[in-house]
Amino acid sequence: MGKNSLSYILALDFDGVVCDSINECMVTSYLAYQESNPGIPLECPALWQSLFRARRGVVRPSGNYLLLWEWISRFRNLNLSPMQFEELASEYGDKIQVFERIFHSLRDAAIKADPQLFIDLNPLYPGVMETWPSLCQVPLYIVSTKDVGAISLILQSHHLEVEDVFGRGSGCKAQILCSLAARHKLPAEQVVFIDDNALHVADAIAAGVVGVVANWGYGPRNPGLHFSLNAFNEIPVLLSRLSAGR
Repeated sequence: MGKNSLSYILALDFDGVVCDSINECMVTSYLAYQESNPGIPLECPALWQSLFRARRGVVRPSGNYLLLWEWISRFRNLNLSPMQFEELASEYGDKIQVFERIFHSLRDAAIKADPQLFIDLNPLYPGVMETWPSLCQVPLYIVSTKDVGAISLILQSHHLEVEDVFGRGSGCKAQILCSLAARHKLPAEQVVFIDDNALHVADAIAAGVVGVVANWGYGPRNPGLHFSLNAFNEIPVLLSRLSAGR
């Protein structure tokens, strides 16, 4: 399946699909939370760390880490669905934006101070390096809410090439995916998008894109969605099946 045939365009989310950023995101977001809440423990309690890992999947834009830490530290026993989480986040207004600026300022400072440490804190998932060359047989894009500089640094450190990177500030993922279809003069149904967050996948499906849930990521899951994969190295098999079915 060569690029000339353009059977499909492939777009990948980054955190939770290509890169396991959970440790770096926990450290950076907790430091940002400390800056806006000086009374919280200097060292993140073990229970809080465990809850962060379990609930991290509900966070889409980075500003919503503020609500995640609020949920963990102030009302951890409350059950929130992903939609309820986002509705509650909308009530935080400017606080989310302020937190997001602090978060990215801290991340930028960490990258500048020690880029290799940042790379080490964002390891690739198993199978990424081995599978990547076969994915490059079609136009390959990153569509993420992570900042483009951080994504590019990690990709370049592992010599992973893509057509383009769309990250924080690029706009709605579904809109980006549709613009990629238009760029290649293809219908949206010939764009395959893989994300670990079922809300993003559902948005892509609603836009006419083939949405796929990456079950190795952070979630949240939605078993009702049509396609899901359990490991990164299953992606080429899915693309072959989709191409054979066209």
